[in-house]
Parts: sequence; structure tokens; C-alpha cells
Amino acid sequence: MIDTDTLGWFRSRLHRWSEGRLRSFPWREPDATFYEVFVAEMFLRRTRADVVAGVLPRFLGRYPTLADLRGADPEALADVIRPLGLQNRRSRALLAIADAVDGGLPRSVEGLVALPGVGPYVAAATMCFATGAAEPIVDRNVERVYGRLLGSRWTAADDAGRRALAAAALDDGSPRRHNLALLDFAAAVCTARDPDCMRCPMATRCAAVGT
Repeated sequence: MIDTDTLGWFRSRLHRWSEGRLRSFPWREPDATFYEVFVAEMFLRRTRADVVAGVLPRFLGRYPTLADLRGADPEALADVIRPLGLQNRRSRALLAIADAVDGGLPRSVEGLVALPGVGPYVAAATMCFATGAAEPIVDRNVERVYGRLLGSRWTAADDAGRRALAAAALDDGSPRRHNLALLDFAAAVCTARDPDCMRCPMATRCAAVGT
């Protein structure tokens, strides 16, 4: 059973915490295109945001649209994105996506997930951050936050149950802001190591505090 009371309380506290604290990155700017947000989300897998911020402008300068990416030389592309690591694998993935798309990128989670190498998180994050769609996002950082907050109520859920919990927390009319705040809270407070529980606004109802 979804604890809507705790999730509503968490949502309110999270939004208050996020005021003036959201990080600034190129793919978060209001004028970022759907393509730019999608590429950034692909780059952010297994890579810190500050590293992606350093690589993305160079990539977009070379391949500003999907049409420019289609047919790109794999070695040249790998060289552009080398600072991200796994550059050859990433290069092949991007080229496979470009070859699979007839026209522009799909504008739905289902359409994006159907592309080679695109998972549910990248698809949901792209739709939310590029279009404002009310899509819950669940990656390892989000799992950590909700897992600590809810304890066994989160860990006992299957993947569909976790998405349902994340969707229940999201239902507030501002999904983009909520998801950005959630990611930044995970990066600044509810970190993988040494979380700042002493200054966490969620500590009074967090299942992990004191365990």
C-alpha cells in the first residue's frame, strides 16, 4: 500500500529545500532542445554531471542535430566524447539510435524505450525535463533516497511498485521541478556515502535515521 501521507510530506519538504539550490547545467536551461536533453541524459549514465557539462557543448558544436549525428565517423565521435569514458560503446549506441530514427526522436517514453540502448530512466527523464511531462524517474540515486525514507516499504516493492511510489510522490503539478529537486537532493544531502542526516529536512520521518 502506498503511503501517500509520507510521500506528500516528503514532496512538500523537498520543494522547500530546493528553493535557490537547484544546480545549473546546459541541458536544464529553458532553451535546451529535446535532442540536447536526450543526449545529456544518455551521457549522464555512469558519469558525473560536471563531466557531462564539459563535454556536451563540444559534442553539440560538432553534431548539433540528429541529422548531423547520423552517419558520423565512429572514431571521430568517440574522440569527442572520450572524457565521459566508455567512448567506443557510447559512440556505437548513439550511432545506432541515429540510424534507427526516421526523422526526429520519438516524443513518448514508449517510443524512446524502443530505441536501441535507451532504458526507462533515460526515456522518462528526457520526457520530463524536455517537455514537462509528468513522468516519475527512478535511477540508483532516486532509489537511494526513497529507499532510505521508506525503508522496507520501498525495498519490498518490485520495479512496477517502485515506479508507482515515485509517481505518487510526483503528483503535484510541477513534475520537472520535483524530479530536478530529487536528483539534486540525492547529490547534495542524501549521498551514497556519508549522507548529511544532521541537516536533512527529511530526518524526522526517514526510516534510515538512527539505523
